[in-house]
Amino acid sequence: MNLILVDSNYMAYQALFAMQSVNLNSPEGVRTEITYNFLSRLPALGKKFNTNNFIFLWDSPTMTLKRKHIYPEYKENRKPITDIELAVYREVKAQFPFIKQTLRDLGFQNIFESIGYESDDLIATLIKQDSQAEITIISNDTDLYQLLDFNVSIFNLKPSSDLYTSLYTRIMFEIEYGIPPSKWKYVKALAGCNTDNVKGIKGVGPKTAIKYITGNLPNTHKIYDKIVKEEKHILAQNLPLVSLPFRGTPVPTVFADDLNIPTFKKVFTDLGFNSFLSPEKWIEWESIFDLKEN
Repeated sequence: MNLILVDSNYMAYQALFAMQSVNLNSPEGVRTEITYNFLSRLPALGKKFNTNNFIFLWDSPTMTLKRKHIYPEYKENRKPITDIELAVYREVKAQFPFIKQTLRDLGFQNIFESIGYESDDLIATLIKQDSQAEITIISNDTDLYQLLDFNVSIFNLKPSSDLYTSLYTRIMFEIEYGIPPSKWKYVKALAGCNTDNVKGIKGVGPKTAIKYITGNLPNTHKIYDKIVKEEKHILAQNLPLVSLPFRGTPVPTVFADDLNIPTFKKVFTDLGFNSFLSPEKWIEWESIFDLKEN
């Protein structure tokens, strides 16, 4: 079975960038351009990966994250943003509930968010539960590299409606970094992660961390003794922060979707997404999602 796990916060922001010069409203006056672009990605992804099995994972709000209980500075490095950037952020966040509800209205059953955890954690639990599926993660988050395997790849979207033509696979990762994906969390722990404000050993970046982990960092190197001295403490502090899933992450219960022609047509009509109902586009929805009359 082919399965697509969507980092939904990421895909929603990509939808914003693709539609930043467009304003769409439903007949009731609800802003819908981000929802429209989010949905427009699904047939292309389904066609590319030959599946209609989608699971949508969402981040819990930052201030609720359990990682902050053990490391209060987690994700606290956000630089000051301009009024325009703040407006953009609020615009995207405002459409999150609408995207989720629209997916449910269409009949997608697997839309998950768990208070205290990130979408990465939910993605990791699902991958560990299903070792047989061919899984594609839709994301650009390098934390997810540790989940790469022979049946797990990562697909990054462009801001436009076009898709990249290649996956990031386990083999590509091992060629680039020279380590198995399972070692990536140790690299992140030693080197730190600027995005999440996880402090590593000062002066150690990913390349140096990889050399140390693989035994290729000479003990005469100026940073070697510093790593040896701080390694135990920094791993104890950071591994719980960078490892996926975070301890205690609940396992989502996956259900079969309930997708059918009347429901899709009604939702698209109600939202004013008439282009989805054009003959060319509709045949994609109908065939890729195997829509039948209810």
